[in-house]
Amino acid sequence: MKKTIIILSFFLSTLNFAQIAGAYSINDPISAAMGNVSAANATGTYAVYRNPANLAYMENGSFGLATIFPLPNLSVNVGTDFMTIDEYNYYFGGVEVNGHTVPRELTEEDKQNLKDLFADGGLVYSGTNINYLNMVYKVSDEIGAFGFSISDNVTEVSTFPQGLIELTMDGNIVGRAYDFNDLSLKSSYLRDYTFTYSRDFSDVIHSPFSKLTAGFSVSYVQGLAMGRIDEVKTNIVTNPDNTISIDGHFVGYVALSPDYNIVYDFDSTDYKDSGFNFSPLPTPAGTGFGFDFGFNAELDDYLKIAFAVNNIGSVTWNKNVAKYESNTALLFRDITDQDEVDSLLDEIKMDGTYIDEITTDLPTVMRLGASVQVDKVLDGVPGSLLVAADIIKGFNDEASNSTDMGFGLGVEWRPFSWWPIMTGFAVGNGRPDAAWSLGTGIDTGVFAFTIAAHNFGSIIHGNQAKTINYVMGSRWRF
Repeated sequence: MKKTIIILSFFLSTLNFAQIAGAYSINDPISAAMGNVSAANATGTYAVYRNPANLAYMENGSFGLATIFPLPNLSVNVGTDFMTIDEYNYYFGGVEVNGHTVPRELTEEDKQNLKDLFADGGLVYSGTNINYLNMVYKVSDEIGAFGFSISDNVTEVSTFPQGLIELTMDGNIVGRAYDFNDLSLKSSYLRDYTFTYSRDFSDVIHSPFSKLTAGFSVSYVQGLAMGRIDEVKTNIVTNPDNTISIDGHFVGYVALSPDYNIVYDFDSTDYKDSGFNFSPLPTPAGTGFGFDFGFNAELDDYLKIAFAVNNIGSVTWNKNVAKYESNTALLFRDITDQDEVDSLLDEIKMDGTYIDEITTDLPTVMRLGASVQVDKVLDGVPGSLLVAADIIKGFNDEASNSTDMGFGLGVEWRPFSWWPIMTGFAVGNGRPDAAWSLGTGIDTGVFAFTIAAHNFGSIIHGNQAKTINYVMGSRWRF
């Protein structure tokens, strides 16, 4: 066990870089409530980040506004693909002994169960999105609609290495190699200033559709913080003579706004906190541009078919950017010799240095969707009933994105015009399980408030849930 603790300490000492983290989120409550469906049905202020073409469906002369008052547009999303809250509390929460919390003594069955949990997983993600200001205005059909929005997005996705769990549970089995090459981290804190334009082109393009709209958004993106691990090649082997060989390679990057007043200490694996300074408008550590475009075609006022691509672009980090690298080859001849252990561990450090710049991609995603206003097709439907579906495909593995294909199906029913009830299902896009979404709110016409859970099953399952997601938002229409 002592050998395990030493090797575990060595590995964790290389992870201090990962203290900088971020998160993933769905950025409007209606999409969250309808199974992440938005290409054809997102409207007004919520169309800006989903499908800019939908702005053109606003009435001429109408104005939409979303701010942090009276209630902010906010989403929070955390979870894993392998462990429930109860399982986390059992294995890592400890037990109470004489009024003190102490580590749980795991049985052999416990150890095997924990290894099984990590066999097909290890992904941990979190995210927060807040929209400070979102204004949209449609001048006329001929001139079109305009929008402007400011949002903060903090995203983080990391993978915990399975080899570390096996090493911790099994100890150093002679002749067996443990690798931590599946360790990964991608995190960022981004602020965007987004300008949007949309117009109905059905007056100049002849087609069977009653409306044919197109739109685009251009975002100026400020990078306020970033951390990522790009390369990990680390192996630990216990040799037949009980010596332990460690061969490690690690490359990571970090960038922080200079206004945060954090000075890197390149003489150790930690950075020095010289007095964190919060500023609502910090100097960015990087900047870039993002581009969205979309189309929406309506047939006979009840069917819409839409297509959108979001977040085409990148951020170049060129202020306060550090590269951390470690290349370690160690041989512990006598693990019980504390002097030897201390001497070798003193040699283990990550070399940090400032670099000119590094570029990271934005999470580019495509949405293909359709919606049907069912009450305009079928007689006898009580109230208003909208059904929508999206196919969603990400083009990179940046934080908050997935190259796995996804599908969402959502419904919005209004038994009364002021009371929307929304639900939906989403599968794919890297989700460990299908997500059942649910949301509701009030809509007076002038003011609307919505609250949603993208994975409502997490509320029902309680501590048996793997994910937690809550989204709320309010907006004004004039």
